Amino acid sequence: MILSMIKFYHPDLVDGLGNAHYTTILNADINVLNNRIWDDFEDYINHFVLGIDENVSEDINAVEDIIERLANTNIELAIAVLDKEKVSWDKLDECCENNVEKEKKKEIWNYLLENSRISSTWKNFESYYNEFGITTEMSVWINENCSDIVKSEKTEKIDNDCIKSIIINSEITVQTVEQIADNYKCDEEIEFDVSKLPEDKIYVLIRKHYIRYSLSNTEKIKSNAIDGFGIYCREYIDQFINDLPSVSLNESEVVMLLNDTTIDKHFKPEILKKISAGIMTKKLAQTIASNQFDVDKVYVERAWKFLDNTERHMLLVYHLQVYSVAEISRLLMELGGEWSKLSDNKSRHKEEISIDVNGHNERLLLQLQKKGFITSYQEKNDRKKRCFEVWVKQQ
Repeated sequence: MILSMIKFYHPDLVDGLGNAHYTTILNADINVLNNRIWDDFEDYINHFVLGIDENVSEDINAVEDIIERLANTNIELAIAVLDKEKVSWDKLDECCENNVEKEKKKEIWNYLLENSRISSTWKNFESYYNEFGITTEMSVWINENCSDIVKSEKTEKIDNDCIKSIIINSEITVQTVEQIADNYKCDEEIEFDVSKLPEDKIYVLIRKHYIRYSLSNTEKIKSNAIDGFGIYCREYIDQFINDLPSVSLNESEVVMLLNDTTIDKHFKPEILKKISAGIMTKKLAQTIASNQFDVDKVYVERAWKFLDNTERHMLLVYHLQVYSVAEISRLLMELGGEWSKLSDNKSRHKEEISIDVNGHNERLLLQLQKKGFITSYQEKNDRKKRCFEVWVKQQ
């Protein structure tokens, strides 16, 4: 019957019945035929749209019509049509536009998200977000298509609140957060509850200046993302140092900041002063001994008491300048070993100091020369041994 009617009324459309059956019916627009098909629509879909193997070229208008007629009564059949007809939507809100129940629309839209059947745009995100928020299906879609989404034109809905709702969603990956932060510049600070964010997201938000500096944020990050605290201090180091009198730091936090090689060393003396020299620990002493920055003498002296000879050696390499020549003589004696030979500076004399593979001995000799404790040192090479010949200056 269908073939004969199309041949009679629209012979030019007959070929379309083989691969776009319903599209052809709609284009023919024969009322009596349309009404008969719509009266038993599910049977028609099963027999022709799904039943003809070659019928895979229905246009988007025909598929939209099928979905809207079936979604409320037979969602499974509507999905079966979508499985077969691989149409895609540039604008998500044009699918299920008329009289489709909300939950049925959600099921259809989720199918489109999961099967990459919509364009990756902020507009399509907005259409879904306005009706259903950020579901698991939407999160997966954003994660998989973020690189394209962020390049698309932003709508008015894509504001700070919307961006925040994406970022804080637990199913949104840190890679997605980073791409969004790179492409969406927030003019005003977005307030985040860092206690509810995973640390990797906090790190990104600090680096991208989505989490901005404040005393309140300083304490929150310190409490909830200690590894991110170093990043935070580094990003906002001037403000942090300015507020340092109002910031509480424990030993572990001070040690972490002192060991951070990306923080300029001229900030570190003030950071160190957050811990009294009178409560020096071995960990803090080792940190002072292994970092070169200006340290008050009281800290160096306290650190000396907690260190072994190897660590004391490095303490002198970095902080010898705080001592007088007379004090250096005592320290070299306490350091012991070959260094004790240099401690006697009552007369000028020559001694030998070994050449170590790390170059630490030469570094200490250089500091002793700068301080005027020795006059010179030079490398001696003969068949028996290699060493530095050192001349101790008479004081």
